Amino acid sequence: MFALAWYAVLYVRTVYELGGVYPALRVPFYVIYTVAPVGLCLAGVQYALATLKNVTSDDIYLSFEKKDEYEQPVTQEI
Repeated sequence: MFALAWYAVLYVRTVYELGGVYPALRVPFYVIYTVAPVGLCLAGVQYALATLKNVTSDDIYLSFEKKDEYEQPVTQEI
């Protein structure tokens, strides 16, 4: 995930060097595109925390705080 964030940073740097600006907002393109690498870095941290929790715990976790749970199948006795 962090590799993908690095490629997003390289893309944002390229957009910065091109110097485009949204005409109506007068905001540079790179400011808006910065959201992608930040979000990918945060996702990488979340995956790393979930991996750490799964390695150090006997249970299975979907995220650092959310435990994987499922319902037991309902069986009817006849």
